[in-house]
Amino acid sequence: MANYLHRFSPLFLIAVLAPTLLTSTSCISPQPELIADQEKAADQEKSTAQEKATTQEKTGTQEKTTTQEKTAVPEDTGSWKPLPPVPKEFDWIRFNSGEWLKGDIDILREGNLEFDSDELGDLKIDWDDIAELHSPRMNSCLFEDKVTAYGTLLIRDDIVLVGGDEEQRFERKNLLTIIPGELRELNFWSGKVSLGFTGRSGNTNQTDATGLINIYRQTLSSRFIFEYNGTFSKLNGEESANNHNLSSQYDLFITSRFYVTPAAISVYRDRFQNIDIRVTPAVGGGYHIIDQGDMELDVTLGAGYRYTRFESVEAFEDDTDTTAAALGGIRFDVDLTKKIELSIDYTVQVGVPETKDTNQHALALFSIELMDVLDLDLTFVWDRVGDPAADSNGVVPENDDFRFTVGLGIEF
Repeated sequence: MANYLHRFSPLFLIAVLAPTLLTSTSCISPQPELIADQEKAADQEKSTAQEKATTQEKTGTQEKTTTQEKTAVPEDTGSWKPLPPVPKEFDWIRFNSGEWLKGDIDILREGNLEFDSDELGDLKIDWDDIAELHSPRMNSCLFEDKVTAYGTLLIRDDIVLVGGDEEQRFERKNLLTIIPGELRELNFWSGKVSLGFTGRSGNTNQTDATGLINIYRQTLSSRFIFEYNGTFSKLNGEESANNHNLSSQYDLFITSRFYVTPAAISVYRDRFQNIDIRVTPAVGGGYHIIDQGDMELDVTLGAGYRYTRFESVEAFEDDTDTTAAALGGIRFDVDLTKKIELSIDYTVQVGVPETKDTNQHALALFSIELMDVLDLDLTFVWDRVGDPAADSNGVVPENDDFRFTVGLGIEF
């Protein structure tokens, strides 16, 4: 029995242990179908995780981009410009700075645009400071060579467009004058009146009165000028000054710069220069050497006939004098600041053939703007008589008279 068990014991052990070994092996090495399923599940889990990460990344990028777009400041390329206003019932101007202003055009002349703003009042603007103008109203325009046009206005990029039955195009540099509406007489007139007064009493009784009047009528092709300045003074009941200077002329513009003066006259009186009256009718012409918005320079030349009547003369002397005269003049106007203007006017009358009988007059006017139409005027006047005549007492007046006056001026 023992031998029998010994002989078959290996087989017995195999038979007994075989199921256990098979079960252990199946736990360590799974079947191929199970492996495939597990690999497939792992791949799906990995793919899901990658998709989730990708989605999160995209979402984060989109949110970041959206946030950047919301907070980013657009780059200023200089190509964006605001739309111009649409003029309906107002005139509009755009300054070189880009600012717009609405109001009403009063007139454009001599390089200045007079503009009425509801907020800022009456303005006098240098034409060179305006980049663009829109006007839905009908306007009368004067250009070089006496060319005129009537219609609505659009001025931009150095071009003037005048609307009407047919649109007309002009160069801005040739534009001289704009007058709103049809040509009316009132639009042609402008001027200034300046008055000064001084009174003193007590140990000295003195009264001084000064006056300065400038009146102009400017049409599209002509100009009328009337100018007066005078002084009257009394000291302790006696006259101490009595001086009056009046001049007037009519100019016809051949071009925007050159004009002829078919009629001109000057009248002068100064008792203390022994001149009861001096009258000089003349003809001539002039030229705008400088014609800018803030600076003007004119020169004039002419010829005239001068008549003088003296206040008194020595015995056996003629109380009148007549002579031909060559005339010249310079007028200079400049805006020193936005509030201060300087005007200088000089004229000379050279006697022909007696050149020593030469009379000169100069006036310098500083105008300081106090209000829209009110100025403080400081005036310096020089009058020179080249060959003064002795009075009945044999007294020869001084050649030169100087005076300085202060007054308030009103422009219109």
